[in-house]
Amino acid sequence: MTWRTAAIVMMAALQPASSGSSAVIQADGSVGDVSARAGKHLVRSGKHLPQAELIEEVAASNTSQDETSSFKLALYVKQMQGPLKYAWAGWDSCEEYDSGGDQKTKFYCAKAKSVKITFVGASRGVFKLKPNGEKSLQDLFTGAHQVLGDVNHWRSVAHCFAPHCNLMGFQSRATSRKCRFGLITNNENDCNTPDHNAGVGCTTIATGSHATCCASCAKKEFDTKIEVEPLICEEDVCPKEEKVLKKELPDFCEGSECTVDECCDPKPKSASQMSHFAVSMLLLSGLML
Repeated sequence: MTWRTAAIVMMAALQPASSGSSAVIQADGSVGDVSARAGKHLVRSGKHLPQAELIEEVAASNTSQDETSSFKLALYVKQMQGPLKYAWAGWDSCEEYDSGGDQKTKFYCAKAKSVKITFVGASRGVFKLKPNGEKSLQDLFTGAHQVLGDVNHWRSVAHCFAPHCNLMGFQSRATSRKCRFGLITNNENDCNTPDHNAGVGCTTIATGSHATCCASCAKKEFDTKIEVEPLICEEDVCPKEEKVLKKELPDFCEGSECTVDECCDPKPKSASQMSHFAVSMLLLSGLML
């Protein structure tokens, strides 16, 4: 056995065994406690545990005052015919933007525990979901199509719409109409020649509802405001007996997990561990001679 191999074996023996993880999904979609290391990262507990599907919270009144205070503005789109349409290059970057009442903040790229989307002034204009720290708004705006909301909810928001197609949610995309988050409809019974789009970051509008099929209600103007509850370093991020660092913490987590190195003060070694370590180093020294 070479001294390098011996060193690896000795150091491996000093590492604590990792605990397994388990979860219980409740009827309301919440998840029970889970706490286990995965390399440098921690699988989070309760509210931070990843879930397979996005969950819509229809009732805006369910938001508590404490929840509201923890939300941060990620995006505000005011100009209906402004630059923040579907093809805007800024969707793919984390660079901040502020012009003409339109604003994209650093929280656009923050991994979010919760997201609240408000079409300001639109009927039933609030959508809520819980990515549980797995996705940022950027991930949702640039990823795969994900349905959020039902057709009646979206039709209330849009005011004008055609009867068919009804693509809705994140990354709704038909042949000639696309929305980062929105509804696409068509007069014909397919999505080949859509007449209408509504939402934010759409092909023909940056925010609002626009139809080419219906002269009597061709457009509806509304602003879009999107807030996120960012994933941050909290007590339940750290393994047992470790504490959250008191300074130099990141504003939010850009990765799906904050690393233990970023968030936590390492647990000090016990006297027995130190003694074991000292004996091991002496043995290694002997092997190298």
